[in-house]
Amino acid sequence: MAIFTGKLSLSRWTLTTALVSAGSVWCGPALAQSTSLEEIIVTSQKQAESLQDVPVAVSVVTGDKMERYGIQTFEDLTASIPNVHVGENTIGDGLFIRGIGSGVNQGFEQSVGIFMDDIYYGRGRITRSMMFDLERVEVLKGPQGILFGKNTIGGALNIASRGVSSEFEGYVDGRYEFRDNEIEVSAAVSGPVSDKFRVRAAVRYRDLGGFIKNVSLDRHEPSREEIATRLTAAWDITDNLEAIARFQYGELDIQGRSAQPAFCTPAYLTFAGPAEDCTFNQTRSAVVSQSLLGDDEFEKFDFHTIGLTVNWDVKDHTITSVTSYVKYDDSTVIDGDFADRDLLVVDQQEEFEVFSQELRVVSSHSGPLRYIIGAYFETTNLTTLNDWHVNTALRGLPSGSRLIGNDQDSESWAVFAQASYDILDELTVVLGARYTEETKKDIQELVIANLFTRTPNPALEPFFKAALNSEPHLFNERRKTTDFNPSATLEWRPNGETLIYGSVKTGFKAGGFDHAASVADVAAFEYDDETATSFELGAKLDLLDGAATLNIAAFHTTFKNLQVSTYDGTLGYKVGNAAKVTSKGVEVDGRWRATPELILGLSVAYLDSAYDAFPGAQCYFGQTVEQGCVGGLQDLSGKPTQFSPEWSGNFNIDYVRPISNDYELLANLDINFTDDSVIANDVDPFFIQQAYAKIDARLGVANTSQGWEIAVIGKNLTDKKTFNWGNDTPLFPGSYYKHLERPMTIAVQGRLRF
Repeated sequence: MAIFTGKLSLSRWTLTTALVSAGSVWCGPALAQSTSLEEIIVTSQKQAESLQDVPVAVSVVTGDKMERYGIQTFEDLTASIPNVHVGENTIGDGLFIRGIGSGVNQGFEQSVGIFMDDIYYGRGRITRSMMFDLERVEVLKGPQGILFGKNTIGGALNIASRGVSSEFEGYVDGRYEFRDNEIEVSAAVSGPVSDKFRVRAAVRYRDLGGFIKNVSLDRHEPSREEIATRLTAAWDITDNLEAIARFQYGELDIQGRSAQPAFCTPAYLTFAGPAEDCTFNQTRSAVVSQSLLGDDEFEKFDFHTIGLTVNWDVKDHTITSVTSYVKYDDSTVIDGDFADRDLLVVDQQEEFEVFSQELRVVSSHSGPLRYIIGAYFETTNLTTLNDWHVNTALRGLPSGSRLIGNDQDSESWAVFAQASYDILDELTVVLGARYTEETKKDIQELVIANLFTRTPNPALEPFFKAALNSEPHLFNERRKTTDFNPSATLEWRPNGETLIYGSVKTGFKAGGFDHAASVADVAAFEYDDETATSFELGAKLDLLDGAATLNIAAFHTTFKNLQVSTYDGTLGYKVGNAAKVTSKGVEVDGRWRATPELILGLSVAYLDSAYDAFPGAQCYFGQTVEQGCVGGLQDLSGKPTQFSPEWSGNFNIDYVRPISNDYELLANLDINFTDDSVIANDVDPFFIQQAYAKIDARLGVANTSQGWEIAVIGKNLTDKKTFNWGNDTPLFPGSYYKHLERPMTIAVQGRLRF
């Protein structure tokens, strides 16, 4: 880890760690008179269990915590969970757990699977409109290939929406943030229609003014307007047969982006003009001329989901069927030169739809043998357009557009089983396996066309090949994958308060096709499957008669053929498979109810995630032979992977103080800290986010009899300027841009429960 500088000194956290009261598991304030912690129920093993009984490293954030803290996005959610990163990149959203995730390419599926109410979503963009009316979010770390399937090689997000209630209830939440002119309103109502039929309806609206000043357009960006709705209906068909139907719909409209020049060469500074200061602050000057594409920088996203879950209790078993259809459309226009010129405009479109069916049988908890048996089937269609409009006439060169279109179909099926057997009263062995078969077909065409049109122009092809490494081609390829993933876990429960476990798990992520392939090399168009073998040793302890918990997990995971994408210095990313990566470390978390009113929490993680062997990686700009660049390539063996800080953690306090029979004082504090972290896959030193700590706080008053609450929420109170993505500026070697994370915010919140 020699590339890191400015390490975070953990000595400042000595007092905190001495509390041994960890907490990546967050919960809302419990009743003041309680002397023990509230039990957290999870479904990370496809059945309801106490978090302390699950032999998996799981972090849980409850829906009440999300609402109280104004957590609106998965970026907000995972900021306080060590070893987890979710953030926007150039063309989508990246999800990383323990330093493992998917790079920048529309053809990549996620290394971290996304599941909501047992429905698989599969792609990062879909996370943008889910964060409302949730029961909880479970973050499962490490491969989850048996029960959750392919593409969970790094872990899984298991999301549960709030269910329908047997009695009438509802809520309205409102929040206004002063600095960025943000309004958010969410509401839900739930209750019975008849003795056997119940419904729940929820909606969320959000309008964000923006936190970066675009000096050329005299407005704040990125502005964001979104609405999301969810309707859930539950029908008790018989005493032992239940059907739950869900429908979700959402729209998202963004203008502008959080990307801005962070360092500029004299050539770029002259090109960009006086409006651009080339400083990583809260200003930018990006403009896309409306006369060219009809709008400026924007993203429009809409999605809908239809799901049906049927649970049938038959003797000592529960048979569950989950049927779903998910579809989204996304259209994005990006100013690729990041200035108020139209040198480079990126127009990207993505349409995705998936139909899936899962059937599983779960035995009862009685008896020494318990098991889950299931089958899964899915079919998907992914259509992507990746158009780069290069107006190099501004620099005295030919102009044109490079258009890349993909139409990909896939079909996969799997069978899986997991069985637990009590060898002794205190000793249990768990064995599992999953067999998967997947077929993908992809048609890709690259066309060189006249600027801002789709009219091919062969005269431009020599320039695009020589200067921009782009060649016309037409590929029509097919690939088939089969994989068998076994797992084994040994659980030891020496008493009712202690679980010690050891596990060996395997997983895989399907290979595919490069949806930004720019050269006419069909062999480079395809990338291989990714596989993992993980060893984990953990302990879950209930302490102090239920007043505290302490969870520890040590892990060692080896990944082979890790799928990566590295910026190629021109108009795209080089996609391939890194030879080998090892991710290892230790995670400690827990909670302690120090007094009936006070809950303390701490979560700390140590991570060493690095390439064991990665020869032939792309050099970063300016890298010399002495720094390891030979013929444009470098060897990243021994270097850290992206988003893998050596140390990270969270300290939190929840305080509830009765001040009368009806009123409570609520106070919450969160401190999130992280070590240096590599952002760019080529390990460019310019893209190392230095160590930082961010402080969030909340102070409120609640009326328990009338169900209302008002509060003030502050996030990033020290106003740290950090970034979650960055890269070289296209066509200007030596210049760089970064995506600014949101600075300090101050909001007032009102909540009403009825």
